Amino acid sequence: MSHLHGRVLERIGVDRIIYPERDMGVRVAHQLVSPNLLDYIELSKQYTIAELSVPQCLSGKSLSDVNPRGRFGCSIVAINKDKGIIIAPVANDVLVKDDVMVVIGTNQQIEQFQHSIGS
Repeated sequence: MSHLHGRVLERIGVDRIIYPERDMGVRVAHQLVSPNLLDYIELSKQYTIAELSVPQCLSGKSLSDVNPRGRFGCSIVAINKDKGIIIAPVANDVLVKDDVMVVIGTNQQIEQFQHSIGS
């Protein structure tokens, strides 16, 4: 329930402590700050996997046109389209508004990518 409770649990040997209110607060804050962010998984303090909705400004562009790896250092590892999910998309795969991109990278790389497509 609190940081103090977590410390007590650590001392008695619990190796994974979940703070549901704090974790949900962080998740909601991320979603409020970035309108294209649908969900994210924090892999570590530095690395994240994020689901981002494709905005109109990227609709009709291929992954090579967007070039998130070259410009920001993050990678699009999947695209969820109406017709199904594309795992490990290739450079000529085309994005369409409201597709969902699954992006992996450092928190900073993903944040920079989000800001570039945000408006």
